[in-house]
Amino acid sequence: MVPWRRLAMIHRLRPADSSDFDWLLALPRGPALGSDSVGDAERRARFTRAFGAQPWWVVEVERQPVGALSVAWDEDPIVLHTVAVTPAWQGRGLGTRLLHDVLLQARELARPVVAELPPDDPARGLLQRLGFWPAPDETGTSSPTRLRWEASIRTDVTLRAAMSPWADPMRRRAWARRLFEGPVDDAVGFCRFGAGRYGVPAQPSALVMGCGTGRLLRPLAQLGWSLTAYEEDPDLRVAAARLAATGPAAGPPSGPRSPGSITVRDGDFGELNATHAFDLAIAMHGTLWHVLSHEARVDAASRLRRALRPGGVLLVEGPNMPWVLRAHREPPATTEIYHRATVSRIPSHAIDFHEGVLEHRDLFVVEVDDEEASEHTDVRRWALMGLPLCRLALQQAGLQVLETFRDLGATGPSRVSGPRVVLAAVAPS
Repeated sequence: MVPWRRLAMIHRLRPADSSDFDWLLALPRGPALGSDSVGDAERRARFTRAFGAQPWWVVEVERQPVGALSVAWDEDPIVLHTVAVTPAWQGRGLGTRLLHDVLLQARELARPVVAELPPDDPARGLLQRLGFWPAPDETGTSSPTRLRWEASIRTDVTLRAAMSPWADPMRRRAWARRLFEGPVDDAVGFCRFGAGRYGVPAQPSALVMGCGTGRLLRPLAQLGWSLTAYEEDPDLRVAAARLAATGPAAGPPSGPRSPGSITVRDGDFGELNATHAFDLAIAMHGTLWHVLSHEARVDAASRLRRALRPGGVLLVEGPNMPWVLRAHREPPATTEIYHRATVSRIPSHAIDFHEGVLEHRDLFVVEVDDEEASEHTDVRRWALMGLPLCRLALQQAGLQVLETFRDLGATGPSRVSGPRVVLAAVAPS
């Protein structure tokens, strides 16, 4: 019998107090109260005024702060000041769920909701998907910064569609996978660490191979990086493009850095034909491990080397298959709750030692109220590769392996002795 483990993604709200001030001030995108051109002192002053004048709630998951909400319920119309989620929780539906609860309560109160947002604020896309529309200002003309929501048949239909991604066949696979993806903090932190350690420009042109649903892209773009991402799975690519289209969030005040751009392209290593175009290449989450033959991996690594500028850096991360096989056990099934849906992920493994391949299957089962359950299966195949084969492919492609690391949280080089292979390589100058 496979043990079941329920993932705790149930959020709760608690009133903010003075101890939350600095964390809320630094929270990306939400209470920024000013563009990057606003100095730190002015930005802090603006937030100090807002913190004293508005009600604030901290959003927690497992008692860890993951977002913020500020709504003036006593106003008529109700004023939505801020809805913000940390980068690690963006793209997982939490912001949609927060707004859904606000709008349901507004409908019960029979009052509209307004929000003031600049035209380039990435939150506008989310609000408009939930049924907000540009509202007239005091002069009666349409305001580009003011959005308004009122309960109606139209907005109810829009809200139900936004809260029911399982009902859209074009979104279902990517949505279900994203629910079970872990935080990207360690991956983002290692990318920043690697860029600083190996002298990558402060605002590099970076290549991301196998971007999946795109959750790594926005946090990197917040650093001012210009990103070109490749993904061959059409459903995941659409999800990544949708996330990128909302625009990179403005990060916490860290100087005059502006968010970078995000471009998502169709394809895998076979479509990578760039020459000397990137300062940094990222092949994480086992991207190279999905290339099953050694010859094909050498070709993929050669394309990465050619795409990097002389002296450009490649960061690689994937499963240490010898360690995984030694400690192998069937992964547990897990269950997640999203609005009205209960989503179960039931993984299984099959190992082909003759071909040197591990096949990972994920059966996703979505149950919604009394509706008939729907299910689909995702299949991924991984080469049974550890550090020696990975290093050999990179070296045969002309890349120099600089250092290896214990995991993505490492702050210095070390031997690969655990479940992950993490390394940095450089293109010849």
